[in-house]
Amino acid sequence: MIEKDLNLQKIYDENVNVPNEKTFLTKKFDPFGENELYFVTGQNGYFNKQIESNGLNHVKVEQDDALVLTMLHSLVLRYGSPSNYGKIDSIIYVAAPGTLELSYARQSFPSGILEDILGWQGDKKYPYPWYTFANNVESVDLIAGESESDYWMRVVQKLVDIKKEKGKPILFEDKEITEEQLSNFMTKVRGVFSKFCTGTNRLYFLPIDQLLDNKVSYFAEGIREGKLSSEEYEVKLASMSTLKQTIDSTDGDTGAFIERLKSSESQWGIAMLGDIECPVRYVDIKTTYQLLQEYFLSHGYNEGDTIDYKEIYRLFEDKEHQEIDR
Repeated sequence: MIEKDLNLQKIYDENVNVPNEKTFLTKKFDPFGENELYFVTGQNGYFNKQIESNGLNHVKVEQDDALVLTMLHSLVLRYGSPSNYGKIDSIIYVAAPGTLELSYARQSFPSGILEDILGWQGDKKYPYPWYTFANNVESVDLIAGESESDYWMRVVQKLVDIKKEKGKPILFEDKEITEEQLSNFMTKVRGVFSKFCTGTNRLYFLPIDQLLDNKVSYFAEGIREGKLSSEEYEVKLASMSTLKQTIDSTDGDTGAFIERLKSSESQWGIAMLGDIECPVRYVDIKTTYQLLQEYFLSHGYNEGDTIDYKEIYRLFEDKEHQEIDR
């Protein structure tokens, strides 16, 4: 059973869903005391539609959408292997409360799409640098009031334009495409982006004592990337430890296990496999894009105004320059 926790929602609304300077600097938030043992996972609006139907099981990119992402990756030639999205399901990445889950819950896209296709990396000292390309390439600024899917479509167009400016052919894999084919494909990309950038993002809270028999892994890259065949997947799954075995072999106590995870600086969650049948609570989380739009629109910006990325960076770093004079 999955249900909204209204008491927790109030806590999150007061601490992480408000578009102010404190919220942007809040990277981690733990609403629990030491005796409440939960895992938490952040999910975007795209996957929440699946979760409402199937629970936290069989969560993956739908096959038609995965094909579009495969072609987009081939078109822009960024990093990684998102071409394998949708091949093997399902992994839920969980974390200890107050570690890294809030950052993931504030993203509209999975990290694989942001990093591997859209190049969302920029300057690592900023938590959300909204695509600045290389130092010698003009950034794609945010526009006040613009939908997030439209913003990321401008990013994709910039990536295509860069290839054209360099005289590189526009390819799907090894086959050059026409402008008409590119235009038709962009329409498909827009449809997929709209699915990811609509709906509500959430944090789900899972009681650890009811997950002890689930298989877990700190490194499940082969599974996550869909590189394993069905047979290889079953062999890999059989070789993995359960959560209880992992706790017993490391900390020996669930509370100590969670506290160690909370003190870790790792940016990786724990991959949890197998059906999740326990009661699950959730809260709604505003995305960083939503918070940025709300912030600038409430600080003198009008719809259609360009927001330079440097003004966004100030929200995350330089307290002396956080006031926006319009």
